[in-house]
Amino acid sequence: MRLGSSRTSLLCLVVACAGSGCGQDRGPATERAKGLHPRAVHLVLEGMLSHNAEIRQNSFDLCERHWEDLRGSVRDFLESDEVPRRHAAAYLLSRLGGWTDAPLLRICLRDSSADVRLATLRGVSRLRDRRSVPLLLANLESKIDFKERRAVLDVIAQLDPGAALEVCLKFSDRESWAHRRNAAETMGCLDDGVSEARLVRMLSDSVWMVRSDAAYSLARRGVTTVGPHLVRMAKEKPSKVRIAATYALGALRRPEDLELLRRLASGDPDKRVRHAASGALGQRSPGARPLTESRRD
Repeated sequence: MRLGSSRTSLLCLVVACAGSGCGQDRGPATERAKGLHPRAVHLVLEGMLSHNAEIRQNSFDLCERHWEDLRGSVRDFLESDEVPRRHAAAYLLSRLGGWTDAPLLRICLRDSSADVRLATLRGVSRLRDRRSVPLLLANLESKIDFKERRAVLDVIAQLDPGAALEVCLKFSDRESWAHRRNAAETMGCLDDGVSEARLVRMLSDSVWMVRSDAAYSLARRGVTTVGPHLVRMAKEKPSKVRIAATYALGALRRPEDLELLRRLASGDPDKRVRHAASGALGQRSPGARPLTESRRD
């Protein structure tokens, strides 16, 4: 039975919780000894498939509390023909699994579903599982979309910066602008002279999105020499180039850019540029938090 969004389904989950001893006034030792009632295991995991957010959260809370009781059933979910079940398993393993579950996460990285693979990346990153790097590199060579490629590259950059650099340099020369953009984004997480030089070269890319990402990555790394490039980009068309340049100038916090940002904030014909410039000026306030990746489309 798959739990739906009805109140009856939620009641079933509460009953399952009660059957496991949840909510009873028991000491930690007694709770560990009793664990989750076998009949509750199925309902708790099925709750992760619900369309109701409250049911999913209740199910996750129970999984967190009784992870050891659920491990075997989670493995069964991984072997299911249904993608939602495999996705639920990957989600739980990524957030609750330990080193003993790393081999299961590697299985998830080989899954045919992009949703399952994406759900797995958090766990690989959290466990810093360098043994997963070959699998991640293999996934990059398969037909995955822009979003997954970016996420995979970011995890590789965390686990093996050298491997990430090698891939980014290769991608930066691809005919596909999407691959070049992925490379520009990820090289913002690296810290070496080779990637910095490549990002500077990418400021002249024929695709404005690649130029924008290269500029922002350089600013993110604190490369102040990119300032003049950003000033020129802040005067270009389309407006999205000006937006990216404005955010990057805000990240650099160069005193000489203050007047330009003020002009953009008050006089640019595109309200999105004015908003970005105002945000960049706000970054100069005492105690302002650094710009984040949330500015991206």
